[in-house]
Amino acid sequence: MNHKAPIIFNTIGLGWAGPLILKMGTEAENQKYIKGILTADDIWCQGFSEPDNGSDLGNAQTRAVREGDEYVLNGSKIWTTHGTYAKYMILLARTNPEAKNKYAGLSFFLSPMHAPGITTSPIRKITGEYGFTQTFFDEARIPAECLMGQEGQGWMIAMQTLQFERSVDGGQATKYNFKSITSADLIETCRTIQRDGKPLLEDPVVQDQLVQFIMEERNFLLNLKRSELNALCTDYPMSLMLSGKLEATELFRRMRQYAVSLQGAKGGLYIHDDEALNGGIWQHAYFNIFSATIGGGTSQVQNNIIAEHALQRRAKDDFGKRTQLLQGYIAHRTG
Repeated sequence: MNHKAPIIFNTIGLGWAGPLILKMGTEAENQKYIKGILTADDIWCQGFSEPDNGSDLGNAQTRAVREGDEYVLNGSKIWTTHGTYAKYMILLARTNPEAKNKYAGLSFFLSPMHAPGITTSPIRKITGEYGFTQTFFDEARIPAECLMGQEGQGWMIAMQTLQFERSVDGGQATKYNFKSITSADLIETCRTIQRDGKPLLEDPVVQDQLVQFIMEERNFLLNLKRSELNALCTDYPMSLMLSGKLEATELFRRMRQYAVSLQGAKGGLYIHDDEALNGGIWQHAYFNIFSATIGGGTSQVQNNIIAEHALQRRAKDDFGKRTQLLQGYIAHRTG
């Protein structure tokens, strides 16, 4: 049941960093970080996207160079949710620029945000708020123990981190009392809007589109459950994990854009307009979800990742099986 509870403040800590540390962290990392995440004494942020590499996560260029018992960080991250308030960052950085491919050179860090050489600059969102920052690393030194796993395992750990991503509304970096909006809210809105003296909900064309949204939303939620059962994911391993963000952000972007379009001229009003339908919540939600199709990897980049790491891998496996069968057949005929 949806009780319209606001999205929590420490969403990166509770939704991403905490589950990741519990699943893949050492006992020392669990002891150091989990309590602070649960009490909200320690706010976390995410250091994935970079200004010079679009949202191509695998091409991250922020450098981390080992010097004794420390790593020296240089570069910058962008779209850091609540970076101004965070005590820690889950950070993806390049430790080996000469690796065999761009993914193999990445490493994952649980980095402090208050180290000398780490600074933040607020970014104004399209919604008018300042929930994001750009984070700069200028010869910043962090303890070597901040490395999670081994050098070169950054991409694997980052993919596991994204598997924990469940809130795709893009509204965490907001000053408003943001709530998740679903197809149920769209149905209620269609009851409110009148066309030719009747609620839009009675329009068969609108009903057809609503059913489409409901089915897609249900499909997404069921796939989240399916992704937790390995036996149901053997056909295309990692495909659900890699496609979840793309599927959800594009679905909810279209849903919210549709809700705005149904409002006619009032669709151009915003949250500060007294005449805005439902306080302009659909317009605000649309802008937020549109940003979610960019942050953490654009939809175009997400499609490429799925093609490279799920579909192409399956195609190679199928090709190998077919080759073995053909070779066996030839050996049988010529034997």
